[in-house]
Amino acid sequence: MESNEEIPDEAVEAMIAEDWHTAYLIIHKMALLGNMNAEHFMGWFYEQGIEVPQSDEAAFEWWHKSASKGISESQCAIAQLYEYGSGTKQDYINAYYWYSKAIMSGDTESQVLISNLSNKMDSEQLNRAKAMLHEKT
Repeated sequence: MESNEEIPDEAVEAMIAEDWHTAYLIIHKMALLGNMNAEHFMGWFYEQGIEVPQSDEAAFEWWHKSASKGISESQCAIAQLYEYGSGTKQDYINAYYWYSKAIMSGDTESQVLISNLSNKMDSEQLNRAKAMLHEKT
């Protein structure tokens, strides 16, 4: 996760020490200010249910914010949520789009995941997904 919006050492140290409360307080404040890395970690907090009630819907919202700013891990995460219909409506076309964006951002895990997804899609869905990717990039 590369960015000039790094997470402060205090939050990183808190996460390493599993001091989730401290980490959450710092990261939440930064996420509300639009820090893309903090937005990514907010998605993780909600997906895991750490310091907040577990919510795939909230995870999706936070990850979508950071994915739209280029965080490849968030792009892969929302692709998975679209693929499986967790936190959002199942949508293979959007899943394909976000896996593709993650691959373009350097996420190697998404290469395997998009291949598996492609095997689930019919030719019309694949064509629509590729057209969507072409239109938006």
